[in-house]
Amino acid sequence: MAAKMRKNGQMAIWVIVSLIIVASIGILLLAGNKKKIDTFVQETYDVEPYIERCARQSVRTTLAQTIPYGGFLKPKSYRQYNSMNITYICENIGNFEPCISQHPVLLEEIRQELRQTIEPLIDGCFLDMKDVLEERGMEISLGSLNFDVAFGPRQIHLDIERPVTLKDRGTTRTFDRFDVTVVHPAYDLANVAVEISSQEAKYCYFEYVGYMILHPEFDIKKTTLSDSTKIYTIKDIKTEEIMRIATRSCAIPPGV
Repeated sequence: MAAKMRKNGQMAIWVIVSLIIVASIGILLLAGNKKKIDTFVQETYDVEPYIERCARQSVRTTLAQTIPYGGFLKPKSYRQYNSMNITYICENIGNFEPCISQHPVLLEEIRQELRQTIEPLIDGCFLDMKDVLEERGMEISLGSLNFDVAFGPRQIHLDIERPVTLKDRGTTRTFDRFDVTVVHPAYDLANVAVEISSQEAKYCYFEYVGYMILHPEFDIKKTTLSDSTKIYTIKDIKTEEIMRIATRSCAIPPGV
């Protein structure tokens, strides 16, 4: 009987020890997670990282809404294709004649479209940050916003100028400029679109197979619709980003 009691007592002790060990591990994990959460929050809403992250996301969101459809949010001339409004880059509404370029300075137009679209979004980045930091008891003042967008091979660069003054616990920090680079092939895809428009305007045809041989970084597909409109789908193989454009050149009327 005594041996049985000793055995039960030992088991009880092991159960208690096990519970203490599990509880200790839990406390350590919670403490570690709290530290990670605090660090994440601090880093997320620190001025420079937050603005750069938010601006970068604004660019990507806008490009996702424009580049797949020809580069414009609300194109003036477009062709519906698979429930998408695809911008006419080169178009002739008549028959037999080559198309006329509708966007002779396409790269600049896309750059301006991007700039105009993201301006309120970037302003919103600063205002959201201001609200969050003020909720934490910090004082923050914002100057006027000025920025520019530059296109380049496989990247887009934002030069954002906005004075920011942050006061917290007797410490004052100031920021004036934020440089943001977004990796995206919008410039490269648009250059291919310009070449397609140029060839369609001259020859009513674009030799996309030969172009892909010379430029293996792109995959190009062509779909011809019933009204002689051609939908070109240009894909950057490395990033899998896609740009679609429409052309209508040297159309042959039905029955001819």
